[in-house]
Parts: sequence; structure tokens; C-alpha cells
Amino acid sequence: MPVFAFTGAAGTLFFVIYLSSAGGGLSSNNLILSGIIVAAILSAGISFLKYVADEQVSIIIFWLMGSFASRTWADVFMTSLFLCLGFLVIIFYARDLNLMSLGNRTASSLGVDTGKLTLILLVTASLITAICVSVSGIIGFVGLLVPHMVRFLTGPDNRKLIPVSMLAGAILLLCADTVTRAILPGEIPIGVLTALIGGPFFCYIFRKRQVAGTDS
Repeated sequence: MPVFAFTGAAGTLFFVIYLSSAGGGLSSNNLILSGIIVAAILSAGISFLKYVADEQVSIIIFWLMGSFASRTWADVFMTSLFLCLGFLVIIFYARDLNLMSLGNRTASSLGVDTGKLTLILLVTASLITAICVSVSGIIGFVGLLVPHMVRFLTGPDNRKLIPVSMLAGAILLLCADTVTRAILPGEIPIGVLTALIGGPFFCYIFRKRQVAGTDS
């Protein structure tokens, strides 16, 4: 399953890059718009799979909600292996990421190959995400929620932000899983809880940036 997950993630990634590069380069706006288009197509594919699954559709729905139920130590070791490999790659380019936050033109003038770096990090992130999702299903908003919270403590330096975000994300998921298993009257998929927490917080961050942009 992890092999097929990474193959699908890589294929999706390169299709998104193909669409976004046709619009004038790998800008954030082009990547986001291309991602939305591809996500809509894949969502239709998932809907078709649920339709043909018939009596087994509950398995697909439960996976889409995300859960740690029935996971084994073999899943933990496999996820940890790829997570560590991906972390080493990303932390190696943490300084270049700091330079890219100043803008692609500034980063290029300082010797950063922004196109190559973007591709390497996107492939690495796709690998990590594919392995994690193949094990636990879709647990959303962790990647949006945790880095924004951690940034208040570590600042924008990716050499500190990336490892602390990884640790904080793990703690958040452990706490959420504990709540769903031990506190709530019935166990619910962990992805539902993270969406309930992360959704409103992301709306707050988005609204705050809009207001800041209007004031400036």
C-alpha cells in the first residue's frame, strides 16, 4: 500500500507541477490553483470508488476520516523510517528555505536554485505524506495548524521551526487520539477531531492576514 500511495502522490504532484508551470512558473498561486483542480478530479474518482464499493464503502469512508485504530508496530517502524529520511532531506535545505522566504529573486541572487529546491522538497513532502496517509488515512489540518502555532515560539527560522513542528504535530495527534479513545463517550476518527480544531483556527489565521493586508 505505501508503494502505491507514493506512486499516486508522485503522479499527482508532477501533474500539478505540469499545470502550474504552464501558467508562468512554480509560483504559490499557480500551485494552489492547480492543486485545487487536480483535487476536484481525484475527489470525483474517490466518489466513483465509493459507488462501486457497494457494501464495503464503510471501509473507504472510515479511512477518509483518518484513524490510528488497528495500527501495528510494523506500521510505526515503516512510518518512522521514511519520516526520518524525509526529515534529513528537509532539514538539510532549511537554510535555503529561509532564503526563499525573502523571495525567489533574492534567493537566486544568493545562490539558491529555487526551481530545483522546490522540486526536491515537493517530492520529499509527497513521500512523507503518502506513507503517513497510507497508514493512518487522511488526518487534515495538522500541517496547517501546528507550524503557525509553533512559529510563535521558535520564530520563522526553519532550522528550528521544522523539528519543533514535527514534534508538536506528533504530540497533537497523540492528545487527539487519547481524547477520542478515553474521554469521548464513543471512539471517533481522529481526523474528525483535528478538522474541528484546525478548521476554525485556520479561518482565524486567514481572516487575520486579510485584515493585516487591508490595514497595510
